[in-house]
Amino acid sequence: MAAGVPDGGGLATQLYHSHGIMVGETAMREFCHRHDIRPCCPSYRFLRADPARQATAREELSALINADAGECVLLSQDEARFPLVPTLRTTLGVKGQRPVVGTWDNKDLVYAFAALEVVGGQLTTRLLDSPGQGHDRKSKTRRLQDAFAAHLRDIARRYTQQRYPRVVIILDNAPWHRGRLIATVLEAHPHLELYRLPSYSPELNIIERLWPVLRRRATHNRLFGTMAALRWALRASLCYYQTLRHKMLSLIEGPGKVSKTGAA
Repeated sequence: MAAGVPDGGGLATQLYHSHGIMVGETAMREFCHRHDIRPCCPSYRFLRADPARQATAREELSALINADAGECVLLSQDEARFPLVPTLRTTLGVKGQRPVVGTWDNKDLVYAFAALEVVGGQLTTRLLDSPGQGHDRKSKTRRLQDAFAAHLRDIARRYTQQRYPRVVIILDNAPWHRGRLIATVLEAHPHLELYRLPSYSPELNIIERLWPVLRRRATHNRLFGTMAALRWALRASLCYYQTLRHKMLSLIEGPGKVSKTGAA
């Protein structure tokens, strides 16, 4: 077969399995030649946010950040997933000896929920185990919705209505951020408000800057045998950033880079 000419037999078989249409190999090859059809690899089309909605969101967030002290508490909220298997990144090593990190076939995850106070740098966090097999019959969305509802209650306990009459939480449009359960929590804590960002706008959510540094400190090049060990590593690193408030403030003030592996 000439270079670049499609395999008529393979295309005919694919057409039959996908649409139930039977065609001969020769006829398929001639059809492709006649219409100049060649094998090609598709490319990704990255979805873009609406620039007008992003500009409006930037103005609204700027107004919330610059609000008078005591008028509003602004929180940036997000969640990220962390597997037991290692994520490999560049590290130091002896010349001539390539570092080796163990791995295994495991689908268990730990989700980290975090809310960052945009002005003060305080963190409110919650961890959720997500076993790859043997978990309850709830869907992923329902399990994350339950955890997000508990996370909102954590925020309500930390930022009480008596002391903080208005708490605005910036978040994305994940499906577990909606639903009757979330509405019930917000009714029970009316001082909490959800500010939903435009779609495909992670750069507007400041807490996205936390996930790369948390992964670098807690999970890169590390294999975990149990979810308990992974939880301990995440909790220790989160406590580190909660204690050293200036590091969180530097993340808030710096431009930062958003990791594509942050959310599920």
